Amino acid sequence: MSAPVSTLPAPLPTFVALLDFALSIPTHRPLPVLRQCSMSKDEAEKWFIEVVPRLADLVLSLPALLEDHYKNAGETGLRLLKSQQSGMVVLSQELIAALLSCALFCMFPTTTRGDNYLPPINFDYLFGVHSSGVIEDQSTELLEVDFADRYLGGLVLQLGTLQEEIRFSINPELIIGTLFLPVMADNESIEMVDAERFSNYTGYDLTFRFSGDHKDNKCLDSMGRRRTRVIAIDALEQPGSTQYKPESLVREANKAFCGFRLNPNVEDEMGVATGNWGCGVFGGDVEVKVVIQWLAASEAKRAFVLYYTFGLEVLEKLGPFVEWVEARK
Repeated sequence: MSAPVSTLPAPLPTFVALLDFALSIPTHRPLPVLRQCSMSKDEAEKWFIEVVPRLADLVLSLPALLEDHYKNAGETGLRLLKSQQSGMVVLSQELIAALLSCALFCMFPTTTRGDNYLPPINFDYLFGVHSSGVIEDQSTELLEVDFADRYLGGLVLQLGTLQEEIRFSINPELIIGTLFLPVMADNESIEMVDAERFSNYTGYDLTFRFSGDHKDNKCLDSMGRRRTRVIAIDALEQPGSTQYKPESLVREANKAFCGFRLNPNVEDEMGVATGNWGCGVFGGDVEVKVVIQWLAASEAKRAFVLYYTFGLEVLEKLGPFVEWVEARK
Protein backbone atom coordinates (compact mmCIF):
# COMPACT_ATOMS: atom_id res chain seq x y z
CA MET A 1 0.00 0.00 0.00
CA SER A 2 1.29 3.46 -0.80
CA ALA A 3 0.58 4.83 2.64
CA PRO A 4 2.90 5.29 5.60
CA VAL A 5 4.54 3.14 8.20
CA SER A 6 5.34 3.99 11.79
CA THR A 7 5.87 1.98 14.93
CA LEU A 8 3.53 2.78 17.80
CA PRO A 9 4.70 2.61 21.41
CA ALA A 10 2.18 -0.20 21.84
CA PRO A 11 1.02 -1.99 18.67
CA LEU A 12 -2.71 -1.61 19.38
CA PRO A 13 -4.89 -1.12 22.44
CA THR A 14 -5.13 -4.39 24.32
CA PHE A 15 -8.50 -6.08 24.64
CA VAL A 16 -8.67 -5.05 28.29
CA ALA A 17 -8.12 -1.41 27.32
CA LEU A 18 -10.80 -1.67 24.65
CA LEU A 19 -13.19 -3.22 27.15
CA ASP A 20 -12.42 -0.56 29.76
CA PHE A 21 -13.09 2.11 27.15
CA ALA A 22 -16.41 0.53 26.19
CA LEU A 23 -17.50 0.36 29.84
CA SER A 24 -16.49 3.97 30.41
CA ILE A 25 -18.85 5.34 27.74
CA PRO A 26 -21.25 7.76 29.48
CA THR A 27 -24.77 6.42 29.81
CA HIS A 28 -26.15 9.43 27.89
CA ARG A 29 -24.36 8.21 24.76
CA PRO A 30 -26.58 5.55 23.20
CA LEU A 31 -25.09 2.40 21.80
CA PRO A 32 -25.85 1.75 18.12
CA VAL A 33 -29.37 0.51 17.43
CA LEU A 34 -31.18 -0.80 14.41
CA ARG A 35 -33.83 1.79 13.65
CA GLN A 36 -36.60 1.21 11.16
CA CYS A 37 -35.56 -2.43 11.38
CA SER A 38 -37.08 -4.71 8.76
CA MET A 39 -35.99 -7.98 10.39
CA SER A 40 -38.58 -10.69 10.65
CA LYS A 41 -39.00 -12.50 13.96
CA ASP A 42 -36.98 -15.47 12.67
CA GLU A 43 -34.21 -13.17 11.39
CA ALA A 44 -34.11 -11.31 14.70
CA GLU A 45 -33.87 -14.56 16.65
CA LYS A 46 -31.01 -15.75 14.43
CA TRP A 47 -29.24 -12.39 14.84
CA PHE A 48 -29.44 -12.27 18.63
CA ILE A 49 -29.17 -16.00 19.38
CA GLU A 50 -26.58 -17.06 16.79
CA VAL A 51 -24.79 -14.10 15.23
CA VAL A 52 -24.24 -11.76 18.20
CA PRO A 53 -22.75 -14.50 20.44
CA ARG A 54 -20.42 -15.50 17.59
CA LEU A 55 -19.32 -11.88 17.22
CA ALA A 56 -18.71 -11.73 20.97
CA ASP A 57 -16.57 -14.87 20.72
CA LEU A 58 -14.51 -13.16 18.02
CA VAL A 59 -13.97 -10.16 20.27
CA LEU A 60 -12.85 -12.43 23.10
CA SER A 61 -10.41 -14.17 20.75
CA LEU A 62 -8.70 -10.89 19.87
CA PRO A 63 -5.86 -11.03 22.45
CA ALA A 64 -4.72 -14.47 21.26
CA LEU A 65 -5.11 -13.50 17.61
CA LEU A 66 -3.04 -10.35 18.11
CA GLU A 67 -0.35 -12.24 20.00
CA ASP A 68 -0.08 -14.78 17.17
CA HIS A 69 -0.19 -12.00 14.57
CA TYR A 70 2.69 -9.99 16.03
CA LYS A 71 4.71 -13.16 16.60
CA ASN A 72 4.77 -13.87 12.86
CA ALA A 73 4.06 -10.57 11.09
CA GLY A 74 7.47 -8.90 11.13
CA GLU A 75 7.41 -5.68 9.10
CA THR A 76 3.83 -6.32 7.91
CA GLY A 77 2.30 -6.20 11.39
CA LEU A 78 -0.75 -4.13 12.25
CA ARG A 79 0.16 -0.53 13.04
CA LEU A 80 -0.84 3.00 12.14
CA LEU A 81 0.55 4.08 8.78
CA LYS A 82 1.58 7.64 8.06
CA SER A 83 1.50 9.79 4.98
CA GLN A 84 4.40 9.80 2.50
CA GLN A 85 5.87 6.53 3.78
CA SER A 86 5.05 3.35 1.87
CA GLY A 87 4.17 0.28 3.87
CA MET A 88 2.14 -2.93 4.00
CA VAL A 89 -0.10 -4.55 6.61
CA VAL A 90 -1.04 -8.23 6.23
CA LEU A 91 -3.96 -9.53 8.30
CA SER A 92 -5.63 -12.93 8.48
CA GLN A 93 -9.36 -13.18 7.78
CA GLU A 94 -9.97 -14.29 11.37
CA LEU A 95 -8.12 -11.28 12.80
CA ILE A 96 -10.04 -8.95 10.48
CA ALA A 97 -13.30 -10.54 11.64
CA ALA A 98 -12.34 -9.99 15.30
CA LEU A 99 -11.34 -6.36 14.68
CA LEU A 100 -14.55 -5.68 12.76
CA SER A 101 -16.52 -7.21 15.63
CA CYS A 102 -14.84 -4.72 17.98
CA ALA A 103 -15.82 -1.95 15.57
CA LEU A 104 -19.42 -3.17 15.47
CA PHE A 105 -19.55 -3.02 19.27
CA CYS A 106 -17.94 0.48 19.12
CA MET A 107 -14.94 -0.54 21.22
CA PHE A 108 -12.18 1.49 19.55
CA PRO A 109 -11.06 4.74 21.21
CA THR A 110 -11.86 7.71 18.98
CA THR A 111 -10.38 10.74 20.73
CA THR A 112 -7.10 10.83 18.76
CA ARG A 113 -8.26 9.52 15.39
CA GLY A 114 -8.81 13.03 14.06
CA ASP A 115 -5.32 14.07 15.17
CA ASN A 116 -3.93 11.16 13.11
CA TYR A 117 -6.15 11.98 10.10
CA LEU A 118 -7.94 8.64 10.37
CA PRO A 119 -11.54 8.01 9.22
CA PRO A 120 -14.22 6.59 11.56
CA ILE A 121 -13.89 2.89 12.44
CA ASN A 122 -16.68 2.28 14.97
CA PHE A 123 -20.15 1.44 13.64
CA ASP A 124 -21.94 3.93 15.92
CA TYR A 125 -23.40 5.95 13.04
CA LEU A 126 -25.17 2.98 11.46
CA PHE A 127 -28.90 2.83 12.01
CA GLY A 128 -29.94 -0.05 9.80
CA VAL A 129 -29.05 -2.76 7.30
CA HIS A 130 -29.75 -1.83 3.70
CA SER A 131 -31.07 -4.60 1.63
CA SER A 132 -25.10 -4.54 -9.33
CA GLY A 133 -22.38 -2.23 -10.09
CA VAL A 134 -20.15 -4.18 -12.36
CA ILE A 135 -16.53 -3.33 -11.54
CA GLU A 136 -16.62 -5.84 -8.71
CA ASP A 137 -18.22 -8.56 -10.85
CA GLN A 138 -14.92 -9.84 -12.26
CA SER A 139 -14.43 -13.58 -12.62
CA THR A 140 -10.64 -13.22 -12.90
CA GLU A 141 -8.09 -11.11 -11.04
CA LEU A 142 -8.01 -7.50 -12.24
CA LEU A 143 -7.07 -4.23 -10.59
CA GLU A 144 -10.53 -3.02 -9.55
CA VAL A 145 -10.81 0.72 -8.98
CA ASP A 146 -12.41 2.11 -5.84
CA PHE A 147 -13.71 5.64 -6.54
CA ALA A 148 -12.41 6.64 -3.16
CA ASP A 149 -12.79 9.48 -0.75
CA ARG A 150 -9.43 10.76 0.47
CA TYR A 151 -10.45 9.23 3.79
CA LEU A 152 -10.59 5.52 2.94
CA GLY A 153 -14.09 4.07 2.98
CA GLY A 154 -15.86 7.38 2.58
CA LEU A 155 -19.16 7.30 4.46
CA VAL A 156 -19.44 3.52 4.65
CA LEU A 157 -20.02 3.71 8.42
CA GLN A 158 -22.24 6.80 8.16
CA LEU A 159 -25.04 5.67 5.81
CA GLY A 160 -23.16 6.37 2.57
CA THR A 161 -24.28 4.16 -0.34
CA LEU A 162 -22.26 5.29 -3.36
CA GLN A 163 -19.62 3.30 -5.23
CA GLU A 164 -16.95 3.13 -2.53
CA GLU A 165 -19.38 2.57 0.32
CA ILE A 166 -21.14 -0.21 -1.59
CA ARG A 167 -17.83 -1.92 -2.32
CA PHE A 168 -16.82 -1.80 1.34
CA SER A 169 -20.25 -3.14 2.34
CA ILE A 170 -20.10 -6.20 0.10
CA ASN A 171 -16.39 -6.80 0.83
CA PRO A 172 -16.49 -5.85 4.52
CA GLU A 173 -12.88 -6.90 5.17
CA LEU A 174 -11.93 -3.68 3.36
CA ILE A 175 -13.39 -1.67 6.24
CA ILE A 176 -10.54 -2.69 8.53
CA GLY A 177 -8.22 -0.44 6.50
CA THR A 178 -9.93 2.56 8.07
CA LEU A 179 -8.43 1.46 11.40
CA PHE A 180 -4.84 2.27 10.43
CA LEU A 181 -4.77 4.09 7.06
CA PRO A 182 -4.83 7.92 7.24
CA VAL A 183 -6.02 10.46 4.70
CA MET A 184 -4.44 10.09 1.24
CA ALA A 185 -2.17 12.80 -0.14
CA ASP A 186 -2.23 13.77 -3.82
CA ASN A 187 0.58 11.34 -4.65
CA GLU A 188 -0.77 8.34 -2.74
CA SER A 189 -3.08 5.41 -3.42
CA ILE A 190 -4.06 2.39 -1.34
CA GLU A 191 -4.06 -1.15 -2.71
CA MET A 192 -6.05 -3.81 -0.86
CA VAL A 193 -5.65 -7.45 -1.86
CA ASP A 194 -7.52 -10.70 -1.19
CA ALA A 195 -10.71 -9.26 0.35
CA GLU A 196 -13.54 -11.75 -0.04
CA ARG A 197 -17.00 -10.70 -1.21
CA PHE A 198 -19.92 -11.84 0.95
CA SER A 199 -23.02 -9.99 -0.29
CA ASN A 200 -25.10 -9.29 -3.37
CA TYR A 201 -27.06 -6.08 -3.78
CA THR A 202 -29.40 -4.13 -6.00
CA GLY A 203 -29.70 -0.41 -6.65
CA TYR A 204 -27.45 2.54 -5.91
CA ASP A 205 -27.55 5.45 -3.47
CA LEU A 206 -31.09 5.70 -2.06
CA THR A 207 -32.21 2.51 -3.83
CA PHE A 208 -29.28 0.40 -2.56
CA ARG A 209 -30.51 -2.84 -0.96
CA PHE A 210 -28.94 -6.09 0.25
CA SER A 211 -30.19 -8.93 -1.99
CA GLY A 212 -28.66 -12.06 -0.50
CA ASP A 213 -25.43 -13.90 0.21
CA HIS A 214 -22.70 -13.97 -2.44
CA LYS A 215 -20.56 -17.02 -3.18
CA ASP A 216 -17.12 -15.73 -4.08
CA ASN A 217 -15.72 -18.07 -6.73
CA LYS A 218 -12.51 -16.23 -7.54
CA CYS A 219 -9.35 -18.31 -7.59
CA LEU A 220 -7.37 -18.73 -4.38
CA ASP A 221 -3.81 -17.54 -3.86
CA SER A 222 -1.05 -19.49 -2.12
CA MET A 223 -2.45 -18.46 1.28
CA GLY A 224 -5.96 -19.65 0.48
CA ARG A 225 -7.40 -16.15 -0.02
CA ARG A 226 -9.55 -14.89 -2.89
CA ARG A 227 -7.50 -13.21 -5.63
CA THR A 228 -9.07 -9.75 -5.49
CA ARG A 229 -7.18 -6.47 -5.88
CA VAL A 230 -8.93 -3.18 -5.05
CA ILE A 231 -7.13 0.11 -5.63
CA ALA A 232 -8.39 3.24 -3.87
CA ILE A 233 -7.74 6.55 -5.65
CA ASP A 234 -9.44 9.80 -4.71
CA ALA A 235 -10.36 12.41 -7.32
CA LEU A 236 -10.69 16.18 -6.93
CA GLU A 237 -13.97 17.12 -5.28
CA GLN A 238 -16.24 19.63 -7.03
CA PRO A 239 -13.39 21.07 -9.12
CA GLY A 240 -15.66 23.08 -11.40
CA SER A 241 -13.88 24.81 -14.26
CA THR A 242 -10.51 24.41 -12.51
CA GLN A 243 -10.47 20.74 -13.52
CA TYR A 244 -9.45 21.81 -17.03
CA LYS A 245 -6.37 23.71 -15.82
CA PRO A 246 -2.96 22.05 -16.28
CA GLU A 247 -2.29 21.66 -12.56
CA SER A 248 -5.61 19.82 -12.04
CA LEU A 249 -5.10 17.59 -15.07
CA VAL A 250 -1.60 16.71 -13.87
CA ARG A 251 -2.88 16.02 -10.37
CA GLU A 252 -5.56 13.62 -11.61
CA ALA A 253 -3.17 11.91 -14.05
CA ASN A 254 -0.59 11.42 -11.29
CA LYS A 255 -3.23 10.08 -8.90
CA ALA A 256 -4.50 7.56 -11.46
CA PHE A 257 -0.95 6.53 -12.39
CA CYS A 258 -0.10 6.06 -8.71
CA GLY A 259 -2.98 3.60 -8.48
CA PHE A 260 -2.43 1.85 -11.81
CA ARG A 261 1.33 1.44 -11.84
CA LEU A 262 2.44 -2.14 -12.20
CA ASN A 263 4.45 -3.89 -9.51
CA PRO A 264 6.45 -6.46 -11.51
CA ASN A 265 7.42 -8.30 -8.34
CA VAL A 266 3.86 -9.32 -7.47
CA GLU A 267 1.74 -8.89 -10.60
CA ASP A 268 1.44 -10.42 -14.03
CA GLU A 269 0.13 -8.43 -16.98
CA MET A 270 -3.09 -7.56 -15.20
CA GLY A 271 -5.74 -5.25 -16.62
CA VAL A 272 -7.74 -2.52 -14.89
CA ALA A 273 -11.50 -2.48 -14.28
CA THR A 274 -12.74 1.07 -13.82
CA GLY A 275 -15.49 3.52 -14.71
CA ASN A 276 -16.64 7.07 -14.11
CA TRP A 277 -14.06 7.88 -11.44
CA GLY A 278 -14.43 11.30 -9.82
CA CYS A 279 -17.72 12.05 -11.53
CA GLY A 280 -21.25 12.00 -10.09
CA VAL A 281 -21.22 13.67 -6.66
CA PHE A 282 -17.54 14.56 -7.09
CA GLY A 283 -18.45 16.73 -10.07
CA GLY A 284 -15.78 15.65 -12.55
CA ASP A 285 -16.13 15.79 -16.33
CA VAL A 286 -16.60 12.15 -17.32
CA GLU A 287 -15.06 12.54 -20.77
CA VAL A 288 -11.93 14.11 -19.28
CA LYS A 289 -11.70 11.35 -16.67
CA VAL A 290 -11.93 8.67 -19.39
CA VAL A 291 -8.90 10.09 -21.18
CA ILE A 292 -6.93 10.66 -17.96
CA GLN A 293 -7.43 7.05 -16.84
CA TRP A 294 -6.59 5.73 -20.31
CA LEU A 295 -3.35 7.72 -20.38
CA ALA A 296 -2.44 6.64 -16.83
CA ALA A 297 -3.09 2.96 -17.56
CA SER A 298 -1.02 3.18 -20.74
CA GLU A 299 1.88 4.86 -18.93
CA ALA A 300 1.61 2.22 -16.20
CA LYS A 301 1.89 -0.47 -18.91
CA ARG A 302 -1.38 -2.12 -17.97
CA ALA A 303 -2.40 -4.83 -20.46
CA PHE A 304 -5.92 -3.47 -20.97
CA VAL A 305 -8.70 -1.41 -19.41
CA LEU A 306 -12.29 -2.58 -18.90
CA TYR A 307 -14.32 0.64 -18.64
CA TYR A 308 -17.87 0.56 -17.29
CA THR A 309 -19.96 3.55 -18.40
CA PHE A 310 -22.91 2.83 -16.07
CA GLY A 311 -25.23 3.72 -18.94
CA LEU A 312 -24.22 7.37 -19.27
CA GLU A 313 -25.56 8.76 -22.55
CA VAL A 314 -22.52 11.02 -23.00
CA LEU A 315 -20.33 7.90 -23.26
CA GLU A 316 -22.41 6.05 -25.84
CA LYS A 317 -19.76 6.75 -28.50
CA LEU A 318 -16.81 5.75 -26.33
CA GLY A 319 -16.48 2.38 -28.07
CA PRO A 320 -16.24 3.84 -31.60
CA PHE A 321 -13.84 6.51 -30.28
CA VAL A 322 -11.52 3.83 -28.86
CA GLU A 323 -11.62 1.94 -32.16
CA TRP A 324 -10.78 5.18 -34.02
CA VAL A 325 -7.76 5.81 -31.78
CA GLU A 326 -6.56 2.19 -32.03
CA ALA A 327 -6.72 2.35 -35.82
CA ARG A 328 -4.30 5.30 -35.79
CA LYS A 329 -1.54 3.77 -33.70
